[in-house]
Amino acid sequence: MYNILLIIHLVLFIVSLLYIGIVLLEKASDTSKYLFAASISVFLVIMGYILELMGTDRNFSLVSLKVQLLGLFFLNSFLLFFIAKCCNSYIPTCFRVILLTIDSIFLLFVMTAEYHKFFFTDISFVTDGYYSRIVVTEGVVCRISHIYNMLMILGFIAICIVDYFKNKKRKSFETLFLPICYCPTAIASSLYYGVGVEKIGFNPVPASIVIGMGFLLFMVYRFRLLDTRQVAMDSIAENVNEGYIVLDVGKNLLFANKIAYDIFPGLYNAKEKSAIIEEVFAKNTKYMEVDNKSYQVSVSPFYDRRTLKGYSMWLFDKTEEIESTKRLIELKDKAEEANRAKTVFLATMSHELRTPMNAIMGTTELLLHSSPEPEVEEKVEDISRAGNVLLQIISGILDFSKIESGELELVEFNYDTLTYLRDTLSMFDKRINEKGLDFRLIISPTMPRELRGDATHLRQIITNLLDNACKYTKKGFIAFKADWEEMEDDTVRLNFTVADSGIGIKEKSIPYLFDSFKRDDIRQNIDIEGTGLGLAIAKRLTEGMGGEIGVESTYGEGSSFSFYVYQKVVNPVPIGEFTLERGDSGSNMEKEEWITAPGARVLCVDDNETNRKVIRDLLSLLKIEADTASSGAQCLSMLSEDDGYHMIFMDYMMPYMDGIETAERVRLISENAAKIPIIALTANAVAGAQEMFLQNGFVGYLSKPVDMKSIQKILVEFLPPGLIRKEEHAMKESGSEKEIIFPEVDTKSALERYGNDLSRYLQVLSYIYEDGEKQILRIRTAMDEGNINDYACEVHAVKGVMKGIGAVTLSEMAGEAEKNARAEEPFIDRAKTEELIEKYEVLLANIGFALTDHGLIHSKITGDLDEGELKEALSEEEWDENLAKALEAIGLLDEKAAETILKEILSHSMEEDRREALKKALVCIKEFEYEEAQKIINGVIK
Repeated sequence: MYNILLIIHLVLFIVSLLYIGIVLLEKASDTSKYLFAASISVFLVIMGYILELMGTDRNFSLVSLKVQLLGLFFLNSFLLFFIAKCCNSYIPTCFRVILLTIDSIFLLFVMTAEYHKFFFTDISFVTDGYYSRIVVTEGVVCRISHIYNMLMILGFIAICIVDYFKNKKRKSFETLFLPICYCPTAIASSLYYGVGVEKIGFNPVPASIVIGMGFLLFMVYRFRLLDTRQVAMDSIAENVNEGYIVLDVGKNLLFANKIAYDIFPGLYNAKEKSAIIEEVFAKNTKYMEVDNKSYQVSVSPFYDRRTLKGYSMWLFDKTEEIESTKRLIELKDKAEEANRAKTVFLATMSHELRTPMNAIMGTTELLLHSSPEPEVEEKVEDISRAGNVLLQIISGILDFSKIESGELELVEFNYDTLTYLRDTLSMFDKRINEKGLDFRLIISPTMPRELRGDATHLRQIITNLLDNACKYTKKGFIAFKADWEEMEDDTVRLNFTVADSGIGIKEKSIPYLFDSFKRDDIRQNIDIEGTGLGLAIAKRLTEGMGGEIGVESTYGEGSSFSFYVYQKVVNPVPIGEFTLERGDSGSNMEKEEWITAPGARVLCVDDNETNRKVIRDLLSLLKIEADTASSGAQCLSMLSEDDGYHMIFMDYMMPYMDGIETAERVRLISENAAKIPIIALTANAVAGAQEMFLQNGFVGYLSKPVDMKSIQKILVEFLPPGLIRKEEHAMKESGSEKEIIFPEVDTKSALERYGNDLSRYLQVLSYIYEDGEKQILRIRTAMDEGNINDYACEVHAVKGVMKGIGAVTLSEMAGEAEKNARAEEPFIDRAKTEELIEKYEVLLANIGFALTDHGLIHSKITGDLDEGELKEALSEEEWDENLAKALEAIGLLDEKAAETILKEILSHSMEEDRREALKKALVCIKEFEYEEAQKIINGVIK
């Protein structure tokens, strides 16, 4: 039996040597180093036990026991470090040192065991059983070492479990099986300490450790748990196309790839190596020349646990890139120098030519007005025509030179689309007709009535294209087409096309058509004046306004030039059918088809009071008595009681419950409610809005500010046909009533939105005047409380209302505030909001003056006093006391306090003359006439 036991352990000894060899075959890394140390420990354990089997006396057996314990004490520590690395758990260096120090202390007690009683209290040698062996009695330190080893094993298991729950990846799941390698040792230890070596005949622990290590290595190599990063890094570094060098902290060479050795062959020489490394190290982020090649150097330090371990250096070959850059810079400099010379020459010459040309044209004009003889007049007219052509050429050169030098600025302003197009096209109407050509105008009737942009240069593009069409077309037609597309943020894209049946353009000439000073087929068109700058200028101007220009042409058949630019919408009311003829200015009325729907029931839902009143009044003009709701909740409540409405106009953006959510809930109220067409009201009508609303329960939408034509169109489309009545309606022209002028308010366009009906416009102004201060208070409250949602809803309402009355600047400011409040990271710009409020307050004051001028302010200020429910009369003491408070508030210029006090007094019964006097005082306070208000109040104090 002894021989069998010895053979088995000799085999296990050989196996432990194989373990060491297997681990040595791996690339060196921290992880593999710990596994190698653990394998050495296993080797020592099995070797010590074999020596114990072969022992013949007490001293030899004690040495073999010490060898076993040397392996056992350090085995658990190295395995703990290895598992921590596999599980990406960091064990501080100081803690690792402490663990190894403890192992060393235990080993010290073992090595000196025969001289003290701390580790073994008794050591004896016995010869019974299968083999002679040493028998010891455990001391205090030995028992502590057992507890310590158990704690190490528990730490081992804990790291695996934590890693599994922390990061449930495949590798983490596999590391969970690693504690199984301790199972053989645990079983063997239980037999050894439970049954005893006397009964089983030998110590099974060393053999179990070798078996457990085998299982561990199987798991490691089966699932590739060893750290392979170093292998990957070496492979990458060797195969990259750049030089790569690795240095230690002392700048000693650790690694260099083949490219690096090719660049610096001196790296093979120990004497030259240090000088090369120092030179490269000093060139960090700079360039260095090596054998007529330029390399950019990049030096990066690398660390291990915040400790500097060395440096990596990259050498990037930039030779071709530098040469190409130099050539490009040289070519760019030459081109810019030539372009500057050309631009300066053109600008100088055009300015110099313009001065004498102005004198020539002025003198010609004087001659024509002096009524010369017919023969002289004819010659002077020839000079004038030729001078105009020459002046046009000079102007074109000047414009082109400005564009080239970047001096040409785009100046934006508001303009009336209908008038603008009519004036522009009228310049060519006579000229085209005189040539016997058909002038075809295709203008979209839905184009917005008023736009904002650089209309001057837009006209220059159009006139350049039309002028070319006139020059090169001898028969047939010239067509001008204008259309538009709605974009985001009140922006539209204007699309223009100028087509003709002229001589056309050769296909080979089209790529160069927009180049400066280029003219197509000069020999055939020798009689046509021009420099060839018109299309070049048109292209530059179009691109300057964010657009593009292109051409399609068939030689001999004609050409078609198309371009687009972007403009802002000021007044979205459509221009209607376009003609070059202007209306009869002697009449202030025109007839148009008008629809009414006296039997229709409409519900208007909007959180803004002014918007509700405006749309209600607009519908009243169509003989529709509309009900209103101030919120989604009120709308649902009203529909629950009465679902017989024919249509619902619903604001898209309301607080608490927006239009989309309200529309969804309306469909759930009843079968009748689900059939009611819901029209969205929004001040944010952008591209794609129609699709968005249709997908969320709406059948259409109206952009704020709404106008009569849009409302009528919606009513005709969605109301039952039996409710619609058609009749003629007299529309007033602008200027037919007393004009209203506000600073920064386009009242002319706003009046057109309300059919040029001043009374209707004044009614809307009165609504704004009535709700304005409350709205300002709501905005301030939302801003002070940081309530982003309420703030966004309020400024959104201001944007739509201001746009409706023509206050474009105020509308744009509110739109910007709303944009900030609805950004991905919403915020409230207090400074901009204060500026918005200040402008709003100034506008309210101006509206007050306008309402006063038209006799409406008195009823506005005092109309909210319900005289049907007056309180009992004040005593004379109370009367005088309250009036004294009002005078004090006026003296402090506290308008709101004074107004509140006077309204409170007016809520009581009193003589009619007193009531009228206090009402006049209220009006004076509103108009900032504080001295007059004080006089009136002093006059009624008894």
